Amino acid sequence: MKRITAIIVFLVFLAPSFLSADTVYFDNGGSIEGIIKSEDADNVQMDIGFGTITCPKREIKKIERSSPEEAVALTEKWEAKRQELKKSEEEFNLERQRRFAEYDEWMRQERERSEREARAQGTIDLARDYASSSILVGAVLNDKVNATLVLDTGASIVVLTKQKGEELGIDLTPTGNNLATLQLAGNHRALAKMVILKSVRINDIEVKDVLTGILLDDAGAGFRDGLLGMTFLSRFNLKIDLKNMKLSLEKAG
Repeated sequence: MKRITAIIVFLVFLAPSFLSADTVYFDNGGSIEGIIKSEDADNVQMDIGFGTITCPKREIKKIERSSPEEAVALTEKWEAKRQELKKSEEEFNLERQRRFAEYDEWMRQERERSEREARAQGTIDLARDYASSSILVGAVLNDKVNATLVLDTGASIVVLTKQKGEELGIDLTPTGNNLATLQLAGNHRALAKMVILKSVRINDIEVKDVLTGILLDDAGAGFRDGLLGMTFLSRFNLKIDLKNMKLSLEKAG
């Protein structure tokens, strides 16, 4: 009997002390809840769930030691809190990734917008037609037909020759309400069909939906493929440098 009692006492002595959930009260009125892992004459070391803390005994007013069941409950509470924090961290990381993706997309769109604006303004090389003293510029019409146009700030609209109209595949039958008589240079009058070109592009500078007059007879036109008039030019602030033969176009605000 004495031997059995001695074994029980020995096992109790070896039982780990951290199985008890404890509350330490300090002289300053504060308290802390945890599981005592070790204790000596000077300090009490406690597991508080997310690390350990050492409490000097000289600052401790009292210690309430709880039951093993409460220790288990506290451990479960810590684990639940860890899982909650882990979930919150995962949600935070997902939200951060989403916001970074949104920011990257916004930056991409801003770069594209800046590039479009940069393309919408620029410097264009001009050529001189010495025979007629005209200033010429190359253009692409409806993304498919090349044309050499006379730069003419006095022309209210873009004007194209009949030949260019045919290359664009435009029906030039002189019927309907979209006919107009144009006053050209040298007091020359010409009948034209009014159309809307899908685009007129010079280098990377493009204008959509450009009102244009297509001549029904090229006789007496006096220019190459047409006139680059104000239905294109009015979209920009213009600067013509005839010394260096440059045309600067800046998108109008």
